[in-house]
Amino acid sequence: MLRAPTLLLLSGFAACSTVEWQQPPSELPERWRDYRLFVSDQAYVLARDGSAAADSYDLIANVRRRLSQRQAEVSSNADLGRPLILALSYEDPLPIPEPEAWSAAVQGWQRQLLGIQGDFQIGNQMQVGPKGKQVEIDPAVALHMLSTPIVGDDARLALPTALVSAADCVVLLPTESGTRAAADVMIDAALEAQGISSFSYAAMKLVVGDPADKMWEEMAKQATETLAKTWARARGIELETADASRPGNTPPGRLPAGWHELVLPGARTAASAPWFVVGELRGTTVIENGPWRGYVDTFPYISEQLPRLCAANGREYLHVPDKGGLPTRTDVDRLEELRQRCGDDGYVFVAGKQEFGAALVASHALWHLGKPRQEAMLIAEYYGIGDRAAELGRHWQETK
Repeated sequence: MLRAPTLLLLSGFAACSTVEWQQPPSELPERWRDYRLFVSDQAYVLARDGSAAADSYDLIANVRRRLSQRQAEVSSNADLGRPLILALSYEDPLPIPEPEAWSAAVQGWQRQLLGIQGDFQIGNQMQVGPKGKQVEIDPAVALHMLSTPIVGDDARLALPTALVSAADCVVLLPTESGTRAAADVMIDAALEAQGISSFSYAAMKLVVGDPADKMWEEMAKQATETLAKTWARARGIELETADASRPGNTPPGRLPAGWHELVLPGARTAASAPWFVVGELRGTTVIENGPWRGYVDTFPYISEQLPRLCAANGREYLHVPDKGGLPTRTDVDRLEELRQRCGDDGYVFVAGKQEFGAALVASHALWHLGKPRQEAMLIAEYYGIGDRAAELGRHWQETK
């Protein structure tokens, strides 16, 4: 029997004013490590405190509605259980403390539970400025922004068996405050490496917005999809795009659905460069298959494995980290250097966010291929710049 529920007021949580937390059933443990168990009709949540637990409440509710609607379309039984959410705050250590071990575990869980062949084995991260100044970042920082499914009975975590058994699935979701804290660390390192003052950065934010906001928006999208796909698979619910991006389901010679081809064969006259944006996969699949010669990686952190894999397969590798803003002139110049090495008949993959890839290629067309500004903007819009078109236009105006 559940005892009378308690109410927790959420400060700064726009979508709802209260969460009705229930007393955990007696058969479930109330703690795991330094995490407390919070129970609602939506989910079981392990979090350091009530604020962290409430952080993902609306995200979980939205995913539940999506899955319930989809299940109702194909079955008379639309009753979902509850996921177990591990809410990771910035103050929390990684569940497996060593970054390399944690990233390897995440890669294995994503492969086992979602069929994703990811690659994010990382070492120390580095921000490098135009004058060669290097600022090192603890790899655990970026990993605090990453959502992932978890194999519930993994002995390295030793999650309570009763709690795992009660849940439909187990998913780690970083908190918004934790993601923003990690983003601030990465942004500060980039500013230090670039020699940008806090005053200049504050002025820049007034024009282009806060990069931390953009990074949180992207991480929230990733978290939503991670929970939706993990929960759907656990319940046997087929989402409309559940397996669309898996290369094994794609006929030979075609890009997987969900990969955004920046320049289609018929459009190369306009863009004059055969670039692509890859929406989801990052790893051996896009390196070992296909006729491309260059690989542009825009993930915020650099991989240790990807450069080696590229070299082993005769591919050029270029890391152009997406820091939440738009590509700089230096970023675009480095892309041109890669084009000079690969030639116009090579193929370059941009792994990461579509908007950044679209801006990168459009800026390259403007600054290095001599395309008129209007035509460059059409390239950006066609390939997914979305609502950042006006921001990109201002960026071009201010960047000489």
